[in-house]
Amino acid sequence: ESNLKLCIDEIEKRGYAVECILLDAEWFGLPQSRRRVYFVCLDLRNQDIAVSAASFFEDVKTLIRQMYLEENFLLPDDDPALAAHFEFLSDRDDVADSDGGWTSLHMSVAEKRGIPWPLQIPKAVQASKWFPLLTKRAREVVGFAADDKYRMKKKVSVADVYHSANRYSTGTRSLPVILPRSIAWSFAKQRPLLGRELLRCQGHSYDHDFLSSFTESQLGNLAGNAFAGNVIVAVVLAVMRSLRYSSESEMSEAEDIRQTVQSLTEDLPSRP
Repeated sequence: ESNLKLCIDEIEKRGYAVECILLDAEWFGLPQSRRRVYFVCLDLRNQDIAVSAASFFEDVKTLIRQMYLEENFLLPDDDPALAAHFEFLSDRDDVADSDGGWTSLHMSVAEKRGIPWPLQIPKAVQASKWFPLLTKRAREVVGFAADDKYRMKKKVSVADVYHSANRYSTGTRSLPVILPRSIAWSFAKQRPLLGRELLRCQGHSYDHDFLSSFTESQLGNLAGNAFAGNVIVAVVLAVMRSLRYSSESEMSEAEDIRQTVQSLTEDLPSRP
């Protein structure tokens, strides 16, 4: 038996109906490919539960896509947070990479791909004021991703350049999976995305006071460990939609639903 079936069997033994579904954050309007398995467990002893939540996911996808606009994910070029982080990176002591074999690895990857060594970084990337602030290893990985984009003509929009050349990941229309310590280089912006931007790409928005309590690195790690906010909202809405309300009329039922939604969302931070 698979581990998944064992989990489902144990949950069902405890009196729950279980829906297990694989969801991708990109399906819910977020600019990130992030596939995760979600379990929706409904207590069968609760007589108010009418039908399974699973049949409502398609409708919820359409609803969630309307909640966030793409331009809300990345900061405008004149945002003070960008200037502050650029100053922070510029003032820090140069961070030296511990070699660990990555130099010879990069040379080997370049040879296999037929790329002259040392890497020729495209002028568009070199012109970025952010590029010299990366570590040497990260700059070389940006170079490999740039080769994918400009020479190989692949549709690369963002590359996570934290790992070496044999492990970096790219996104075409969206970000690759956001992980703790991700360094997401945007070719549209020609800069690394800030931690607060990665949080936005996870569907989370917080006010300035909260964000200013953490470094961009810490915010990026928070994003890497977080669930995609839109997907969680979709799951909650699907479960709510599956409930049968014991209201006296359709009008009072609509008011019950409105009050329930309000109670769930009144303490949430505002969207970007």
